[in-house]
Amino acid sequence: MLDDGHTVYSYVAIRADEEHRQGYSSHNDNLKIKMPFRDDNYNKAAVFDLLESSGVGIPKYYEWRSRSGCTFCFFQQKIEWVNLKERHPEAFEEAKRYEKNAIEHDSPFLWSQGESLEELEQPLRIIQIKSDFEARKVREMKNRPVNPLHQGLELDIDELYLADEGNGACDICHK
Repeated sequence: MLDDGHTVYSYVAIRADEEHRQGYSSHNDNLKIKMPFRDDNYNKAAVFDLLESSGVGIPKYYEWRSRSGCTFCFFQQKIEWVNLKERHPEAFEEAKRYEKNAIEHDSPFLWSQGESLEELEQPLRIIQIKSDFEARKVREMKNRPVNPLHQGLELDIDELYLADEGNGACDICHK
């Protein structure tokens, strides 16, 4: 469509409270990138309220993922790989097959920084990943400024994202 001279609008769901995310930058004058949540100052709470009030509801994956993203996101946390294994073992096994195929063909490709999914799924490693994640939550809660309006509220996984676990960010979500 762009080659034919049509104008294409791409709507990106980056929120106002995600200053660190950029999204895709178009180099084509006919591809217009729109960020309505950022433009209308919608933060995470406002987006979730919109989803609930519209009847759509909050997607279930937010119970265990920091982003919707891709099932096999290179940039997800190790705890998210563990959660994928526990909640969607068939998808985890598919990711392992892709990784194994790459390794068998002398590729350095791994989904998770520093370890294969086969290593990550070992029972003692899963215990360690879960323990590390819980310790991270405790540290974050301890370091969080006192705010009486937030008392009793849980941290969500999005607040505990570690860039060193996720190897940086992709062009889509810029996490």
